[in-house]
This record gives sequence, structure tokens and C-alpha cells, in this order.
Amino acid sequence: MSVHDVYVAGRNEIAELENVIMSESGESQQTPQSPIFFGTSPAMVESIGHTKIAAKKDSVVLLLGETGTGKSVIARWIHDNSSRKGRPFVSLNCSSLRGDLLRSELYGHARGAFTSAIRDRAGLIESADGGTLFLDEIGEMDLGVQAELLKLIEEKSFRRIGDDRLRYSNFRLICATNRDLMAAIASGSFRLDLFYRICVFPINLPPLRKRKEELPSLIEHILKGLGYTHVPLQSDVLNLLVRNQWHGNIRELKNVLERAILLSDGSELTKANFFTPELPAGNESDAGFDTWDLAELEKRHILAALKHFNGDKNKASLALGISLSSLYRKIETYNVNAI
Repeated sequence: MSVHDVYVAGRNEIAELENVIMSESGESQQTPQSPIFFGTSPAMVESIGHTKIAAKKDSVVLLLGETGTGKSVIARWIHDNSSRKGRPFVSLNCSSLRGDLLRSELYGHARGAFTSAIRDRAGLIESADGGTLFLDEIGEMDLGVQAELLKLIEEKSFRRIGDDRLRYSNFRLICATNRDLMAAIASGSFRLDLFYRICVFPINLPPLRKRKEELPSLIEHILKGLGYTHVPLQSDVLNLLVRNQWHGNIRELKNVLERAILLSDGSELTKANFFTPELPAGNESDAGFDTWDLAELEKRHILAALKHFNGDKNKASLALGISLSSLYRKIETYNVNAI
């Protein structure tokens, strides 16, 4: 089956799926037009179905998927379509803070608990009372905080740092990770008992490279959302996009399409408008960022962009998603020869 055959079939299947989704009673159960929710493959239909079930319940949800698959969007949608809608949705990326800084952000602190604690401060757990607490990248949380989180889930009680008063928070917990948590458990970096507590209702979000049959329809959907009217795409452009591995998943695809539209200046998209450099083989869960030479990767990325646009730094900087001044600095830093 050709790409265009898949394209037509996919559009029909998408329309049928949207009719099923939108026919459900109640506004709260309507699936939004976000590309995150777009798909007809068995894996994606299952993910959408599980997401809708999760919204009707109050169980702990664990979202599993690579970077860019839409875990935070799914978490927010579950909250907005749950019995807790209208109450706070509080999110925290656990990879951004460590140790006591993470504890302070979660639990809050009393005045004088540490040098910079000049006033009492409520934490995110307290702020999420009645609503949803979303812990993104929970696989990056250090073991000490994991143990405290386990107790919090079990008892729904906590104390601010430096305060003896026991407090309670009635929140719904949603967690997400792009890590293989079973491998993390085996290596001793994630607690097995915490895993059992947060894996009540897991939802797997498949990567784009395992949904290639859906790409043509998904691309059209995103383009329309970006205001692009010249659809469908030419077959050579569509083939270029379908062949890409999309390690950054929907986020990367949307960014690439948006940059291409900007570079086209309102004209019909051609292959010349696209810059889709490939990352090393595998994905984050297979290799880990620490195995990559990120400086070398960025240098190659810049070289590829400059070559693609025949040395046009304005177009290259736009395709790379950085300012022109940043591109010049990086060219100097990496000693990139002019093209």
C-alpha cells in the first residue's frame, strides 16, 4: 500500500473514530482536537480509551511514554474531564529539583526552617487539595523523597519542613515518566513499593515511529491546526516526513511543521522547507542522554542546518529554533567553518 493509500484510508478511519468519540454524552467526555489524541492504530485507540476511563475514576494514573508523546497534555485532560475539574491542577517536573529543594516544593516549609525561609510557605501538595497533583518524570525522583511520597500516598498526611503540625490534602495523583521503571527498580534507583502504589492504572503512549501508518493523517491534522491550507501535501514531501523516525514524537513533528510553514512564507510546502536531522539510533530509554556527546550532536545539527539552507544563517537559525545571535555564538564556539 502506497503512502497516499494509507493517507486516504487513515483520513476515513480518523473521521470514524472522531464520530465515536464525539457521540459520547456530555461535554466532559469529548476528546479535544489536540494531535496527542489523534490516532487509529490499536495501540493509540487503546491509549485514548484508557485515558477516558481514567477521567471517570479517581485512581492513581501512571503515564508511560517517550519525550514528546503528550504525557502532560493527557494528565491535564484527565483532570479537566474528571470530578475534580474546576479544582487546582498542580504539576511538578521531578527532574528539575533534587533533595531538600524538591521536598520544600512539594511539602512547603515553616518560617525559619532554613536560612532563606523568611516566611511560611505552602507546598504543591497543599495547593493541590481537592484537585490533581501531577508529578512528571517521577522516575528521576531521588530515593529519599520517594520514601516520603510513598507515605504521603498511603496516609494523605504530611508536615511542612520545620513544622510539627500534621496537615492533610485530598488530591488525585497522576505520575508520568519516560524511563523504564522496572529497569530502574532492578538498578536500585526506584522503589518497588512506590511503583506498585503509582501503577494502579498505567497508560502507555506509543511513539510515532510505531504509528507510521497514521502519520499522513496526523500531519494533515497538525497543519490545519497551524492554519496551513495547502493540503494534502505533495507526495515527495509526505514521503520525506513519513521516513523520519521522530524521536521527539508529536512535539518534534509539530515543531518541524511549524518551522516549515514559517520558512515557506505562505507558499505551498516543498522539501526545501524541511530540516529533519536524525538523532542517534534508539531512544532515551534505550541509550540514555549520558551516552551521547551532546556538544558534538549540537555541532552536527548546526552543520546540517547550514548545509541544508546553503549557508543562509537566518533560515538555519529559524529551523534550529534559536535566535540568529545564538547561532553565531555557537558557530564560534564549535569553530564551524562557513559554508
